[in-house]
Amino acid sequence: MAYATTDSVLLGMLTPQLYQSMLVRASEMGESRIVVGVHYPLDIIGSRAFVNYDLANYLSNPAYINNAATTGTAVNLPSLMGAAQGEITTQLTAAAAAANCGSSLATCATSSANVNPYAPSAANAAVYAARMTYGLPTVANAPGALTDTQGQDATILLATVYGGSSQAARTLPGELGLTSGMNGQLSTSTIQQIIANTESAPLAAFVGTELSYWSRINLYAPIGYFSGVTGTLNTTDGDLVTTDVTVASGGVIDVTGKFGIEGALGVAAGGALGFTLGGLIPGTGYSQVAVTGTSDLEGALDVMLEKGFNLAVGNTFELVAAGDGLTDNISGLSFDGSACSALGGGLYGCGRYDKFWLGDPAGSLTLQVEAVPEPATWATLLVGFASLGVLGRRAAQRKRALSA
Repeated sequence: MAYATTDSVLLGMLTPQLYQSMLVRASEMGESRIVVGVHYPLDIIGSRAFVNYDLANYLSNPAYINNAATTGTAVNLPSLMGAAQGEITTQLTAAAAAANCGSSLATCATSSANVNPYAPSAANAAVYAARMTYGLPTVANAPGALTDTQGQDATILLATVYGGSSQAARTLPGELGLTSGMNGQLSTSTIQQIIANTESAPLAAFVGTELSYWSRINLYAPIGYFSGVTGTLNTTDGDLVTTDVTVASGGVIDVTGKFGIEGALGVAAGGALGFTLGGLIPGTGYSQVAVTGTSDLEGALDVMLEKGFNLAVGNTFELVAAGDGLTDNISGLSFDGSACSALGGGLYGCGRYDKFWLGDPAGSLTLQVEAVPEPATWATLLVGFASLGVLGRRAAQRKRALSA
């Protein structure tokens, strides 16, 4: 089983278009070992966890790369993968042409002409998720883990899908002849959150150990994460996704700085986008989603102010720069922790901030300040802020705003 998992992850990284298919194939191997009675489910789970841990170290930990003292034999896995990548891509591209299933690996991977029972699908996603725990006792409602107990994580295993900001993640795609990840270029912290938001529930037997994190890693789900964002994802300035993005009901993308989407954006009813005003992006002074395709906004907006940033009448913030048209059916607006009331005509009253206009001139979603508190009111508010200590609690404010 260790060989099957190792091969599936390495081949998936080499050809990320087929990554999910390779993962399901490995899980099928694990299932067969249980069926014929030579392994228990926990053997399969443990094997997958140890392989992911070992590969993450071999690909990103300097102590493992070309260091016989650690690994017994000096192995430079990133370099070896680079040597293999060109050969395997050439072979698979030729096979795709011969099978008449498309001119590229990405097309062939999802083509109906490619009779592949392991092709990405909702059914295969569900099967893979079920095999994460095999129904063994888990801890319900446990938060996602960003790292193991030693601060290590699995983000390098998604470097050819989403890149990363660590030194290893920046260099590995280049070793494989890639300019970036298949689905974008994200910071390591953003990828950590995607992994945490898609992890399985922790097995009760592993809680409190390093094995708990590694056994929860569901590499299948993060690859298709942006087709239905769940949980709360806090982006980093400069994050870029090169695929369509849909925020599912209950999902939140909280934008820090500029978040680029080379594709379409959709926010379902019950989903939300979060923005901050106050100088996070040089030259603009607010966070923004820049979309090259269409934008269909059905969910809510949550706008926050940086501490010490004051609004002025006429301030205009282009929150969603939609390159190819925008459908604006925003279901609600909250501002700095307060739910806003729709006043008609795109105007909103937001508690202590008298009035905002929210609309889409020139096809982009824009927030404009129509009125702000009088100076005396500001003084009263500042005293209240000092006594209540409410500033700087964005996460708690967002939870209250979304439940309002």
